[in-house]
Amino acid sequence: QERPTFSSHARKKRGTAPAPTNLAAGMSAKASKASKNADSINARLQLVMRSGKYMLGYKTTLKSLRHGKSKLILIANNCPALR
Repeated sequence: QERPTFSSHARKKRGTAPAPTNLAAGMSAKASKASKNADSINARLQLVMRSGKYMLGYKTTLKSLRHGKSKLILIANNCPALR
């Protein structure tokens, strides 16, 4: 099975933001940093979904944990309690 290749746009260099001059600018800088982090997470999730290297479901998650094949597990906020 052939591995997918990743384009260069997925590996962007991080720039530094200028220091805020007042409190209002500082609050907007924090908000923009949070939105950039959310965008980064969303972009990476889209990349994983396109590559097809993910598993969904309770049983497959437990299997991959037992075999040590999982790298990251995301649990939804409204996930039911463990069985």
